[in-house]
Amino acid sequence: MNSESPPTDRRTHPGSVRLVLRIAMLAWAGFWTWFVVLDGLHDAQALGHRTYGIIIALLAGIWIPTIVAWHRALAGAVCMAVVGVFALWFFHGATARGVLAGPPLVFALALTWIDRRRRRRT
Repeated sequence: MNSESPPTDRRTHPGSVRLVLRIAMLAWAGFWTWFVVLDGLHDAQALGHRTYGIIIALLAGIWIPTIVAWHRALAGAVCMAVVGVFALWFFHGATARGVLAGPPLVFALALTWIDRRRRRRT
């Protein structure tokens, strides 16, 4: 038996942080998918066929950054930052901006941190 055991590293494993972030992003994207589809179907009577194009554009704006962030941390951080900045610019009111722009900006910061940590380890 080897008397020398590898040092125990009690720091958070980067994979677990990324897993928690992925679950949070899926919850965020899932909630907004549910909201956009239901609200779009409600508005379909007033807006007609244009509603479906709006729904598809909004869902693309939600899911493209989420999928990119799932596969590539730095590219996902850039996509999430763009979504957050767009939400800050487009929506008025502090509550709307906080609810709509806050999560993507937090995701962007977390993804940047994960990417920097990964680069330091290699």
